[in-house]
Amino acid sequence: MEQLQAELVARYQAIAQENREVVLAGGYPDLHVDDDWQNQRVGLTLVVPLPVHWTRNLGFAMAKLKEFEPEQYYYPAKDLHLTVIDLVAGKVNQQLTDFPLAKIKATLAKSLTQAKAFDWELRGLVATDGAVIACGYYSPELMALRKQVRETFKAAGTPVSEHRPAFTAHVTVARYRKLLSDPGAFLGMVDNLRNIGFGATKVQTVNLVWHDWYNHHQEVLATYHLQ
Repeated sequence: MEQLQAELVARYQAIAQENREVVLAGGYPDLHVDDDWQNQRVGLTLVVPLPVHWTRNLGFAMAKLKEFEPEQYYYPAKDLHLTVIDLVAGKVNQQLTDFPLAKIKATLAKSLTQAKAFDWELRGLVATDGAVIACGYYSPELMALRKQVRETFKAAGTPVSEHRPAFTAHVTVARYRKLLSDPGAFLGMVDNLRNIGFGATKVQTVNLVWHDWYNHHQEVLATYHLQ
């Protein structure tokens, strides 16, 4: 447990350090951000929605960031989520009917049969090259769950399609819609919020959703209860 927490702390510190120069240069805007939500990347994902008091706490932090960068994209409370694991990575113009949903559900149910509830905490913000994330810390049960899902799907002949293997348990709270107008002040505020706590909980259910990249439109296909 202690080793995992140390690895997560190191990972978030590395993310902050590796992206600092890019952020100070204005960051990399996400050209897919579209107020009309057209032509979005969509995919199939196992997610955890956030407790209401977490979204309220994050809202206070996002309000601070908006004072410096009001034109960037800030996630609405209902869209904030933890990505447990992508089963079908988000891509443009995919359709749910393109995939064997019944087989995916059955395989997922099998892989989660022995999955245990996990502890999860959000604490502090970090700026990446294209987004701001709330740092998530979790107990080993989440790592075991992800490993089991990957192995079960591989054995079933339908390997999961991840953009990159999930290790952290962060929540994306903002994305750069355009170059940061005052990156120094913005990054300074993110740094001021580096250690603020947003909440802690034990996650006992996870949702299978078909959703866009920002989780703005989502269809809950199934809910799974963890032991």
